[in-house]
Amino acid sequence: MHFYNYYGYYSGSFYPREKLLSGFLLVNQVKYYIDFSKRIEIAKEIVKTVVSNILSNLNHYKKNGKDVDPFIT
Repeated sequence: MHFYNYYGYYSGSFYPREKLLSGFLLVNQVKYYIDFSKRIEIAKEIVKTVVSNILSNLNHYKKNGKDVDPFIT
């Protein structure tokens, strides 16, 4: 996964824990980056997962008596 900042400049990359990375993997990552609809699809999934994790954490705190209802809403 390659990360770009708000202005589109390259920030860094995240690679699987394999010693030898396949060129096939890199080519497919670039294909997804070039195709705007695929890129948006991945971005939406990342955002949905982040929201889900935040809600899960907030519900955990709610069960422990914390007043987090305004944040959940």
